[in-house]
Amino acid sequence: MKSKNKKLPLELLVDIFEATDSTILEFTKKVFFNNDKPLMLKQKEFEKLWINYVNKLLTSSSIVYIFVGIIFKRRWLLICEEREKVQLHERLMEENKELLNVLKEFIKREERRRENVFKEKIEEEYGEFKTRIFKRRKSEGDKDE
Repeated sequence: MKSKNKKLPLELLVDIFEATDSTILEFTKKVFFNNDKPLMLKQKEFEKLWINYVNKLLTSSSIVYIFVGIIFKRRWLLICEEREKVQLHERLMEENKELLNVLKEFIKREERRRENVFKEKIEEEYGEFKTRIFKRRKSEGDKDE
């Protein structure tokens, strides 16, 4: 009894992968362009999706693994690199927010200090003005007597 296993034509495999790849890419567009979620959550959603996608394809046929196993490994490494970039970006954004808060607090303190200096100058000038008026009235009062 001879085995009737036929090799899949390469064109058929290419068509299968193009169709499935475009499907996952369409979904990732929805995930990455939804601005309601932080970047890391989007990245993790994509990772879960990608892992499920790869596992289903690789377990469906060993022929598929022969053709795309290395490509999936490379893509997984790229995903890991992207995750690191996203984490770095989020950390830098958080540090940026903290620095902006420190700067705002410094500006507020400087404005309060300037207001206090301005008030002190006004009070000092008012005191000098009051003293001059008092002396003038006193000298005018002495002249009248």
